[in-house]
Amino acid sequence: MAEAGESTTECKLCSTTFNHRDQATAHYKGKQHQKRLKANGLLTGSPTSGSLSGSYPRQCPVCPEVELTSVYMEESHRSGTKHKKREEKGKEKEKEKVDGPESSSDSNIGDVNLDYCEICRRAFNHVDSAKSHYKGTEHRKKVDALRYYKEKKDAGESDVPFCDVCLKLCNTMEQLELHKGSPAHRALAEMTIDRLIAQSPAKRLMEKAPKKDHPPLVTKGLTPKDRLARRNPRSYQNELYKKAIATNVVIFLPTGMGKTLTSTLVVSHMLRENPTRQVIFIVDRKLLVFQQGAAFKDDLCEVKIGSDNHQVRVALVCGDRRRLATGCHHLHQHDIIVITAGSYQNLLKTGELRWDDVSLLVFDEAHHCVKRHPYRMIMRVHYWGESDGDVKDGEGSEEGSEEGSEEGKILHKPKILGLTASPAGDVTVKKTEEKVNRLLGDMDCKLAKVTESMSEYERYRPKTTIRCAYAPMSAIEEKVLDLLNQHVRHCVKLLQTRLDVSHLAEVDPDELALDDETVEKKLTDAFNICFDEKTHSRSNLKELMDHITDLFTAAGVVNASGVLEAKEEIQELITPEKRKTFPTLPWGLLDDAVDAAGTDKESMPSGVAKVVEEITTLPWTESKKDDGTYKLYAMILVTKREIAIGLEKYLNIHPRLTSLGLKTIRVTGHGKSTAAKPRAKGMTTRQQEEAMKAVREGKFNIIVATNVAEEGVDLPECKLVIQTSIPRTLTSLVQVRGRARAAGGQLVAICRDPDQAGGIHRLLEQEKNMEVATTNIVARQERNKKF
Repeated sequence: MAEAGESTTECKLCSTTFNHRDQATAHYKGKQHQKRLKANGLLTGSPTSGSLSGSYPRQCPVCPEVELTSVYMEESHRSGTKHKKREEKGKEKEKEKVDGPESSSDSNIGDVNLDYCEICRRAFNHVDSAKSHYKGTEHRKKVDALRYYKEKKDAGESDVPFCDVCLKLCNTMEQLELHKGSPAHRALAEMTIDRLIAQSPAKRLMEKAPKKDHPPLVTKGLTPKDRLARRNPRSYQNELYKKAIATNVVIFLPTGMGKTLTSTLVVSHMLRENPTRQVIFIVDRKLLVFQQGAAFKDDLCEVKIGSDNHQVRVALVCGDRRRLATGCHHLHQHDIIVITAGSYQNLLKTGELRWDDVSLLVFDEAHHCVKRHPYRMIMRVHYWGESDGDVKDGEGSEEGSEEGSEEGKILHKPKILGLTASPAGDVTVKKTEEKVNRLLGDMDCKLAKVTESMSEYERYRPKTTIRCAYAPMSAIEEKVLDLLNQHVRHCVKLLQTRLDVSHLAEVDPDELALDDETVEKKLTDAFNICFDEKTHSRSNLKELMDHITDLFTAAGVVNASGVLEAKEEIQELITPEKRKTFPTLPWGLLDDAVDAAGTDKESMPSGVAKVVEEITTLPWTESKKDDGTYKLYAMILVTKREIAIGLEKYLNIHPRLTSLGLKTIRVTGHGKSTAAKPRAKGMTTRQQEEAMKAVREGKFNIIVATNVAEEGVDLPECKLVIQTSIPRTLTSLVQVRGRARAAGGQLVAICRDPDQAGGIHRLLEQEKNMEVATTNIVARQERNKKF
């Protein structure tokens, strides 16, 4: 806030006018204003932070660990972010002492709505979220802007550039008009108070799903129906649909072959057979909620169900974000709910959805139904009747008894449908069969794959070729990576001395290599097993493990984006706090890595050069359309957000790509940046949707993505998919290859070492085992007349 005597409308000393109180505060705290004060002899201290006059050296009253040796050092320190944050926090504590801990920027928390904020048009999950919001900067800014606008209006000013929807002050009326055309403004304008109340979690808790008297559930032995969806299915899709309505199945179909339409046929059929019950379609990623919901709305737009012959009502749920059908205010009023697994678990607990109302439960990417994944937890707890704490990582169940609860009541068992392109894979056929049977046992399903319509199946099956491209590292890249390897080995040794070594026995620090991504998983799993937050809270082990993980990220950046990008990553790892916390680590190795990275300013990173070489082999000129866009698409898959950010930057400025008019966009997962990792910020679901929409519209032809784009995400068929590292698992290989399903598509895995090609060959061998194992299982089912 501006100090007493300082105007909130103009600074006469700097000849500057302000539109907002916060703008005035920022100006008075800024360096330019402070310089003017100093030049005019007006610079004085404040009671909270101390005066700039006095003897030196002395301690800063706000940051006691900092010793001030001169007036210039004190002025520089006070203008720093760290000092300002601490000073602001001190002022807030002083304010709490005066006003009480429950004070807010505009009123007492006890007097405000804890369900939703009418000013910011935001619903809350919890009372703590509400309190945090009302005390936060975002809410305070809008309150101050509204108050400022009212003052101007009362003063007779009519042309204030103020948006009364977003409560935002603009600099000019032209800027205000541009703002009103933005997607953010339109989205907030559509958020009426009625919709806000409907989205309030507290309101939803009061509207629990009512108990309904349903007719008996019909799940098995169903007769196939016609005209179940707008699109006509292929013969092999129709075959799988008939198998799915006969009993519970997990459908095994390669990526890009139409699992979505096959599941839509089953969904439509079950809605007609059980019009009073719901279909729950569970996905593993938030982004897939909106994609799958759009597919249902398109394919079922002509389907009418129920005694009132109404159109199918589809709801989309991921976390707090919801899209309800027109005319519906509660989830229990919908016929289909597309939802993430975690959200579904929560809504069953709160009672907003009822398990007994479900006729069909669909699991997209059903191979995730293992261990304690939410998919398996839903099946074990609600379908098989186990308690949450009793669920083990062991074998899948046999066909369960009807009496699964302690009270002996009959459990409601809806129809189950699983969808997957890779049920399981292992080094032998026998082990693969065991894994697949365990999955089927947990899901109470049989396996369904195409056996009759093979001619059409083979015609549409992707014929993607897989190859490895060798890209040797440059001398500087090898040097930087070697220095990182030496440092991380010391880190792992330190970790082993402070934890139970038996859990880390699989990892030999002297043989550890940062370019082996399986080692990172082994370390993380071992750490999670033996780390006890209560026991080790003061030993800084979590910080040490985070540091090791960051080293793997830096090595990944060296591999994919080169040493200059890695230089920023490494510099973020070298902080005074870490040096002080872990003084025995050889920090000089990281200093040397930064220095070595800084010497390579001209050459193109070897990984980027190989990516560009592969991209430019595509026939871009021949595929150019009249409007200047291209018919071809290329995708580069990376393992970390930081790599995607650096690679996107390089590809957008590379002369060979810019000369062709090719533009690159990235699609990464969620996640926030931190003070230690400012570049690691992820993308929101809305940003992901906008990026993929731009790709589908042809604005971008090169996509750099993390594994968020591996499974299920609807992107155009790519002619070329490049993976900057060898796929870790069979599932990853199958999903990635499915992206390159355009005619003549290629999957290229970049190897930095010739021996890495063996990883691809091992995964391809596992895929052969998967094909043989699933064929054997289906043959046994046929012999037992299960279909």
